[in-house]
Parts: sequence; structure tokens; C-alpha cells
Amino acid sequence: MVRAGRHGRATAANMPLAYIMLMLLVIIVVGWLELRRFEAHLAERAAKEWDAELAQHEEQGYPSFKTALKSGPQSSSALCAALLEAAGILPDAQGRRIGVAGQRTQDGTAVDGEGDTAGAAGAAGAAGAAGAAGAAAAAVRYLHSRRQLYDAMEVALLERGLALDASSTQGMGLGDMFRREGGQLKPVLKELEVPVRAVVLPLADAQAARMLEAAVRNHLLPLLPPGGLWQQDAGLYHSTIYHASTHLDPVPATSAQVDAEEAAIRAVGAAACPLHVVLERVLVTPGGAVLACWQVAGGTDVAELRRQLAAALPGASHKQVVSDEAILHTTLARIVTLPRLDGSSTGSGDSTQQQTQQQGRQAQRQGAAGAATAAAAEEAAVLVKAAVDQMTQELCGLQAELPELWFAEEYHKLALALGGRYRKRAVPLQCAGQAAAAAADVAQQRRMLL
Repeated sequence: MVRAGRHGRATAANMPLAYIMLMLLVIIVVGWLELRRFEAHLAERAAKEWDAELAQHEEQGYPSFKTALKSGPQSSSALCAALLEAAGILPDAQGRRIGVAGQRTQDGTAVDGEGDTAGAAGAAGAAGAAGAAGAAAAAVRYLHSRRQLYDAMEVALLERGLALDASSTQGMGLGDMFRREGGQLKPVLKELEVPVRAVVLPLADAQAARMLEAAVRNHLLPLLPPGGLWQQDAGLYHSTIYHASTHLDPVPATSAQVDAEEAAIRAVGAAACPLHVVLERVLVTPGGAVLACWQVAGGTDVAELRRQLAAALPGASHKQVVSDEAILHTTLARIVTLPRLDGSSTGSGDSTQQQTQQQGRQAQRQGAAGAATAAAAEEAAVLVKAAVDQMTQELCGLQAELPELWFAEEYHKLALALGGRYRKRAVPLQCAGQAAAAAADVAQQRRMLL
């Protein structure tokens, strides 16, 4: 009986501890449930605020990415453009940007929500506002001109196929640019009697250049047989702006005349502002050129640069290499051999690459027709298009600052593209013209307030 009593007293002593543990467990469970309810409430509130903001943008005429998705099947480039507009990086068709401080009028000029500006100051700024509105309208016009041109280039690939032998670059076919030596692709460097004198925008952002180079290597290189792709030097990625002399229409010049051209180009650079550019798509031309296609999100538009350079260089070649004033593209690589249509590759390709090949092969089975050569070109175009669409999805919105021009003398044909001999002179974009105009506006406002 004594032992039983001791055991009963021990059990009774342990009961408060078990009770405490049970209560702690209940508290933890209830707390966890309350936390989950609070998180769900926050998520619901954030979703409602986001939907309300989108609805407000749509009421004001802004596009929304949801609307773009509901409008039907979209290409990778169209989705990228919608994303950039929805993020406020690029303006919409009316020149409006989502997410910019203050409301924007249809012509792109900012309207302060306060609206209590003195009459004299408002009158003083009217001319500046009109100028800004005109510049905004021009920027939107250039943006859509570029977009239409890029759209046409994408369509041309699918309509004509990857017609490598039927295309040329500045009058040069593939055989004029490359040769095979020991299984390796080598450039054909041709000395020029009159060096090409080109004004180009180099891609000075090394990180952006590395990302573009890696995308080519990951998505395109595995599709092609050895020596089937010429990758340009990422350190020389550039966009051609204007030519003082081309090899198709050479303009001989003495060293003094070249120095005078440089001085004229520097005057243009001093007045122009650095370009802030954003990648809208990657595409392939029927001739096999792999192009990064940019939009100008800030700074002096490339179309204006071309006009200013044309005025500054009256003796330049009449036959310009770039015929469209608004285009801004960087050649990343050149396909010189049709891809392997059996889907085999020379690289280690990841799952994304395998998905690209599968999409290309599926599209090939759906519509290849006609003669064997034409069918192969069409099938190759579909396969390559699937690969660059993956690159567009991966790189959409890539941004870079272009702070300078190069005045390059190319002593070999396509020296910058093929690794030939050249000389470059860096020309900084200093924005002096904008600063002078701003200073004049401030001075005018001060005079009117006195």
C-alpha cells in the first residue's frame, strides 16, 4: 500500500506539466492558424489593390498586360513589348507611361497634380512644354517605326526561309566573308583601298554584352553543325549609325579631311545625350544575321543622331548602309550553315534547348512543302525562330546605357564584324545642347518673374 501511494503521488505531481505542454501546443496551433489567415488577408488585399490600379490605368487609356494577354495569341516580341509598356519602361501608342510620377497627357507632357503654378511662370514654361511635347511625339513615332520594321523582319524569315546562299551583306555573300580551314570557320579579310569611315554606337555595357553572347551560345550554337555559326566579338558589339564613306560608295579623304570629319562628329556628340536603350526582341534575318533589336527609352533618339550626322557630314557617301533612320540593332552572330533538322546538336543543350528543338521539329512536321531546298530553308527558319523566341523571353527588358560614339576607320571590309584591322576614335555624348536649352529656359523664367 505504501508503494501504491507513492506512485499515485508521483502521477499527480506530473499532471501540471502535461497540462502545460498541452496548452502550449494549443497556443502554437492557434497562432499558426491566425498567421495563415493574416497572410491570406494581406494577399487578398494586395490583389484587390493591384486590380484597382490596373482598372484605373485602363480607364485613363493606358494599356495593361492583362489586356494584351486577352487579345489573342501573342508572339514573344509582342509579349515583350506589352511587358515593357506595362512596366512604364516604354510609352504606349499615345505616348503615355504607366507608373510615372504625376499624370501624363496624351502628348507626353507631365501635369503636376497640385496645379497651383504662378501665371507668369506657366507662361514662361509654355514654349518649353510645347518643345517637350513635340520631342515626346517624335520619340513615340520613332518607337513604332522601329517596331513595324522589326515585325517585318520577323515575318520575312518565315516567308522566305533561312535562305543563306540567296542573301548578301553590303554586297558580300557568305563565300566572300568566310572560308573553312581545317574544319574551322575563318573570316575572309579584304584590304580596302579607301577605308570605310563609320560612326557607330558601341555596346559599352560589358554585362549586357556578356548576357547577349551567352544567349547566342546557349540557344543557337547547339542547333548548328561545327563551324555553322560565326559569333562576333562581344567587346565590339555595336550599332551602325552613319557612314562618312562606305566600300560600296567610297569617298577618298586625306588625313586632314578625316580629322575635320572627326571634329564635325564631335560637335554632334557634344550636343547629343547618351542613349538609354532596352531590348525588345532578338530575331534572325533570312540571310542568317542574328540581331538584338533595341528601343530607345531615353536620351537622343538614334533617328535624330542620323539627321544631325548627315547635316554635319555633307560630303558623306550617298549610298548609306543603313537605309532606315530609326532602326537600332546590334549584330550578334551570323548563321553560315543550316541547322541540323534531325534535332541532333553539338552542344550539351539543357532542357530549354531540348524544348526549343522539339517545338521546331513539331512545326516542321506541320507545314514543310515544296522543293527540297526550299523546304529545308523553311524548316530551318522555324527551328531558328523558336530558338530566338526563347532568347527574347530570356532577355526581354535588358537595358544598357550608350554614352559614346565611335568614329571608326575600317581598313578591311567589315573589320568590326570579322575581326579585321580598324582604328577607332571615341566621341562622348555630352548632352551640352540639352543643358544649354535648360539654362536658357530658366533664365527666361527668371526674367519674366522680375
